[in-house]
Amino acid sequence: MYAIFTAILQYEEKYGHFPLACVLNDSGQPVHSWRALTLEFIDSDLYRKYRFDEPWDGPNDRQLADKIGSIYSCPADSVRREKGMTNYLLVVGDQTLFPGSRSLSRTDINKDPADLILLVKSSDWDVHWMEPRDISLEEITNRSDSNPSEPLSSHHRRGATFVTLVGKRIPIRGVSADRFLQMFRCQTP
Repeated sequence: MYAIFTAILQYEEKYGHFPLACVLNDSGQPVHSWRALTLEFIDSDLYRKYRFDEPWDGPNDRQLADKIGSIYSCPADSVRREKGMTNYLLVVGDQTLFPGSRSLSRTDINKDPADLILLVKSSDWDVHWMEPRDISLEEITNRSDSNPSEPLSSHHRRGATFVTLVGKRIPIRGVSADRFLQMFRCQTP
């Protein structure tokens, strides 16, 4: 999780903004994930092989599907890792750090970065590491309403975790449902 956190911050430092949650093609269809964009800082050889001129599941990129190993999957989740599924997701939505087709920088944030969730780790979602799909704030809100003590699941005894913009890793079980949802919003209410 720390390698992914670091890659997102390196991306922001190099380009002046956080990566887009997904890159859209001219028709508005998602074709690349933030995970592909941050490969530059995790595995530069794989990044050079990745083709941004075709979709994530195109003929060339499909051949890279099983090459990432355990970077984007939890080491304790061997089933997901073998299938190329990720445990690491962004929460996307208008009020989040990842609002869709536009990217934000630190200057767009008006709250303490220690109170802003950058990344979540969960075993609930069937998302291939290359797939341009994450969790929406609406999905998290609905799950939080139906299961306030544990809106995301995990293979770990401590439950699902998240990492804040300052790198603090926190188990979700230790945070109230209201505070958890507020921690995805970039702006102070």
